[in-house]
Amino acid sequence: MLRRRRGLAAVLAALPLCLAAASFAQAPVAPAPDGARREILCEFTYTPHAADPEASAPFLAAGVTPPEPAKPAPDGDLVTMEAYTVRDSTRMETLRADLSAQKARALTSFEMKQLGVGLHVVSASNLHLFVGTIFYIPFVVGAGVSW
Repeated sequence: MLRRRRGLAAVLAALPLCLAAASFAQAPVAPAPDGARREILCEFTYTPHAADPEASAPFLAAGVTPPEPAKPAPDGDLVTMEAYTVRDSTRMETLRADLSAQKARALTSFEMKQLGVGLHVVSASNLHLFVGTIFYIPFVVGAGVSW
């Protein structure tokens, strides 16, 4: 009985390894192109560029300056625009100033809270207790009820 269990355990341990080896042995098969994919592949085929002997030579070895990139010939689809100058930058400057002022106020508020300056409120259902402190020394104490 013990030998039978060991044999069964060995077979069960070897089974995933055999299945993994069989799946690696199969080469992945590319799916057959459907209608749209076939049209795209027919229209856009890969054609490698011819090797340019001038571009392949290293320019540092010869001690000459690198060649200028070739400018493409203008197509009928290419439209050149006249230069555009951005004139309305005042709005961005006011937004930037507002954000920096808000950041400074938040920093000041955080520093004051760290120093123990401000109004501290505790709420328990309808009862609100508050204490005003300066450097953690209370100077105003109060309570309020909301309904």
